Amino acid sequence: MDQTRYLQMVRTNQFERVYRRWKEKKVTQVEAARQLEMSERTLRRYVVRYESEGVLGLADKRLNKRSPRRASQQEVEAVVALYTERYSRRNIRHFYNTPQAGGKVDKGNPTQFGRAMRELGVVMIPGYSPEARGRSERMFKTLQGRLPAELEERGIEEMEEANRYLAESFVDGFNERFTVEAAEEGSGFVPLLGVGLEDILCLKHSRVVGNDNCVRYKGLSLQIPPRGRGFIL
Repeated sequence: MDQTRYLQMVRTNQFERVYRRWKEKKVTQVEAARQLEMSERTLRRYVVRYESEGVLGLADKRLNKRSPRRASQQEVEAVVALYTERYSRRNIRHFYNTPQAGGKVDKGNPTQFGRAMRELGVVMIPGYSPEARGRSERMFKTLQGRLPAELEERGIEEMEEANRYLAESFVDGFNERFTVEAAEEGSGFVPLLGVGLEDILCLKHSRVVGNDNCVRYKGLSLQIPPRGRGFIL
């Protein structure tokens, strides 16, 4: 059983358990909805479907449909080959540092990093030439090829030890070896004033508020609490 169907089974079992307690008047409708992490309106829809169709009424109708965005077998094989042959020691994020690998930066749909830079007032200059991208790839190769070897040579296996080695030895040596003297004196940085970095250097996702004053995020239905005539957003 794959993960999607397993989670469907778990949700179904949880609904039936809460439904029985609600029918036995052991919990109120509000409490039942809260336990199932859904709005009362959604709970009522599920109850109608469950009482008319049984367990089948709770099934996610999308499970038996092929997604129109499903990757072709050729694309899957190409990604697997890249991951095993070229990126075997890297994490999955190397595959999507721009919305489309090899494509231009979509300024209307920025990544989390692009969004943070825009809020900080930093203008990014994307590099599309092979030379520009080659420089970053060479840096990654240098770090990923040099650092693990030095850690292994010194018998460093714990995170705390590795961080201490970075701070006390590696970074200074790396900078001394590769730093190039600036053509002009002075700093290109400007002071950051009146900005809460914790509100910028984080993950942000846009959501649309439904008619039931709930927003959906990662399978959860989050109720927006009322305040006076409006709602806290």
